[in-house]
Amino acid sequence: MPSIIIPAYNEGQVIERCLDAVLADAKPGEFEIVVVCNGCKDDTAERARRYGDRVTVVETPVGSKIGALNLGDDHATRFPRFYVDADIQLSTQAIREVAALLTDDSPILVAAPSAIVAYEDRPLLVRSF
Repeated sequence: MPSIIIPAYNEGQVIERCLDAVLADAKPGEFEIVVVCNGCKDDTAERARRYGDRVTVVETPVGSKIGALNLGDDHATRFPRFYVDADIQLSTQAIREVAALLTDDSPILVAAPSAIVAYEDRPLLVRSF
C-alpha cells in the first residue's frame, strides 16, 4: 500500500484533522505516513508524533515545501506515493481507490481524487469567489 507524504509548515492547527481523515478507517500498517515539518515554529511535529508508530515525523529547519517533499521521498519506502498538503482532508477510502488505479501493470501514472471544497462556513466574499 502507499506512502503518504505530508509537508507541513506551521500546520499545528490542521495537522490532526488531516491525519484523522487519512487514518479514520485504515488498517494497522496499511499506509506509510511521513509528515515533514519544514521550518516549523509551532507544535506541528508534537501533534503529529501523538499518532505513534502510524506516522513518521521528520523535521528540518529549512522552510521549503519542495525540500520537504524531497525529504519525505527520502524517508518513504512504498509506492504509489501520495503528496497531501496538511490542510487537506483525504479519506482512507479515497486513498485506497486512487492507489488501486496505480498498480505496477497499469498504464496510469498519475491519479487524484475529485476535490470537494467546503465553503459553507466562509464569508460571502469568499463563497462568491
